[in-house]
Amino acid sequence: MVKRLLDCNTTDFKTMNKKEIINSIKASEGRVIVSEIIGAVSPLLHDISNAELAAAFGADRLLLNMLDLYIPVFYGLQKNNPDKIIKEIKELTG
Repeated sequence: MVKRLLDCNTTDFKTMNKKEIINSIKASEGRVIVSEIIGAVSPLLHDISNAELAAAFGADRLLLNMLDLYIPVFYGLQKNNPDKIIKEIKELTG
């Protein structure tokens, strides 16, 4: 039996495949919050990224819109290493 998305933690997501994640969302019965983040925009709060802010307010999934993976720009991150932007966002938001 698959866990509901709301009951999963970071280690659960690392072991899930695409089908398991979709089934986990279905098992949550519509109670999943997705937040669209545009990283090329200045953060609403100067000390944290918009991704961290959305996660702090309960977003279960983050949709990174307008993120060019060839030339990544994401404002508000402490480390500005283009090769590890996705990894840093994952670490900061869980």
